[in-house]
Amino acid sequence: MKIPALILSFFCVFHLSIGQTLQYQIEIDHHRTGAFRQSTEHSGYTHTFSSLDLEILTLDDTLSYHTQTHFVESDAGLLSSISWTQFFRDTLRFDVTFLHDSLSFVSPDGLLTQQATWPNLIGPDKIKCMSTVLLDSIGASFCYHTYSTELNQPIKVTRELIDFSIEKAQKYWLVKETINDTKTTLQKYDKQFRLIEARSPSPFGEIKMTLVSNPSFAQFFNTTTFTPHQLRSNVRLPDPKRIQKIRVDVQGLDSINYSSAFYPNQSISKADSSWYRISIRQTSQPVLDVDTAYLTSTAFLWSHGQAKALVDSLTVDSLSRSQNLKRLVHYARTNDYPHLALIALTQALGIPARLVYGYAYAQWFWTAKTWVELVIDDNWKSYDLTSDTPLNPALQIVLYRSQPGQNIHQAYLESMPKLKDIQVQNFLLGDKKYAVSHQILPFYYENPVYENEGLGLRFNIPDGFSITADGTDRPSPVFLALTNEYDEKITFSQELATSKSQCEAEAKAKISTYLEAPEVPLNYDKKLKRWYGFSKQRGAMAILQGSSFIFVRIMHQDPDFMMLILTRKNLHIKY
Repeated sequence: MKIPALILSFFCVFHLSIGQTLQYQIEIDHHRTGAFRQSTEHSGYTHTFSSLDLEILTLDDTLSYHTQTHFVESDAGLLSSISWTQFFRDTLRFDVTFLHDSLSFVSPDGLLTQQATWPNLIGPDKIKCMSTVLLDSIGASFCYHTYSTELNQPIKVTRELIDFSIEKAQKYWLVKETINDTKTTLQKYDKQFRLIEARSPSPFGEIKMTLVSNPSFAQFFNTTTFTPHQLRSNVRLPDPKRIQKIRVDVQGLDSINYSSAFYPNQSISKADSSWYRISIRQTSQPVLDVDTAYLTSTAFLWSHGQAKALVDSLTVDSLSRSQNLKRLVHYARTNDYPHLALIALTQALGIPARLVYGYAYAQWFWTAKTWVELVIDDNWKSYDLTSDTPLNPALQIVLYRSQPGQNIHQAYLESMPKLKDIQVQNFLLGDKKYAVSHQILPFYYENPVYENEGLGLRFNIPDGFSITADGTDRPSPVFLALTNEYDEKITFSQELATSKSQCEAEAKAKISTYLEAPEVPLNYDKKLKRWYGFSKQRGAMAILQGSSFIFVRIMHQDPDFMMLILTRKNLHIKY
């Protein structure tokens, strides 16, 4: 079953009538069915980016439709080119280039055709400017020609101002638009001709599109004000730095177009009707010839000249390239928009850079975030300036990478879906594959058993103690806290060391710091691969796991005895 052209034609003008960053909610017959987003950039030519998502329920099927569109218009407002990608069962890409007396159309099968063009096909920004000037009174109207990606042809549009209204001390224009003298929609604009609402009949009921508030571009990249989307993993992964490969099932990827060339360390397959399976490898990403285009500078923070002057003031000729890069990274961390700052600075230094958006794993949670990839030693390397812990490529679900020569813009980022769920199926650690079993926790004797399958940890909870926190409410090194009626505590956390070679020394130092007694000798248990020690009413142990360790803090009247209860014929470690 196809989505009727009558429904899609409702949106053909909206792709062409807004010149700002806006987001809309779409309803059909009072049921929310999708979203429409659009933004505009000015850099010589005017670039308008939009995305449309629809999901329509029928008696027979659920119809999902998604498009991403890019309009380019000249200073005079004439369309120069349009490219769009359509996702509806299959992924189709279209490109249209406008010449002086004809247009060339590239179909999804790669065939090039020539068509006679209509005179003066204009773009979105020009339509907005003309409306502001010509629709100055009730009854005023004008006619223009443009190109509809939904109908895949040039169209004629008549726009007429038919009335106005006053709502909450604001004046709004009511505009009637007619497409090809047949299809009519009613639209409400503010005085700057920003679309507020639109309505039109359809075979499924009335279509209504309403402006909603959305985060500004500044909010999206400002790490101090933007709240990221987070999903708790079904397991807390052991030794995250050394995981070489992982397989996850995710929900919410229906509109993502994956390319093996663009995502070389990821592969995707359909698990069932709502789940996708992604395999991610910890492999290097070599630089391609086309990647030199990533030297194209962005202009959100500074112009290329301003960025170059800033780089000259921050770098020292006598230092190596890597040393100067560290100075730029340090400076970018102090900016309100660290990743945009780093891209502008490194491109000015001559280092190709690109923005990445996706989900990264840390401390039991997958967090939606942006980071930067830079070319270092002929390979792309990830930099996350919001974290001190380097990203493991095997624990990054990449949903978007800025393409060569492409400015970063909000429309693409906003069109990236928020995943609904992420379930780890298996992972490769130390050349050994571990599967996640999803078993129900067992109980032995009278004491409940705590089992953390991801960390490979299992033990009976000591008498009198109960769980007060399990680390599943927010990202934190602490994943388990036990307490009793005397306010005695046992706390478990997962700590990441600088490297595997430094793990043992850093674990011993942490024990001594917690005990507040650096002179107290520490003991080593070869069977459990743990260091431990005691001081007064405190006890601590560190269970080594590669480049990370499980750290246990004990606050108890008899910490030596409590450590014995925890470990003797009780504590089981898988990794």
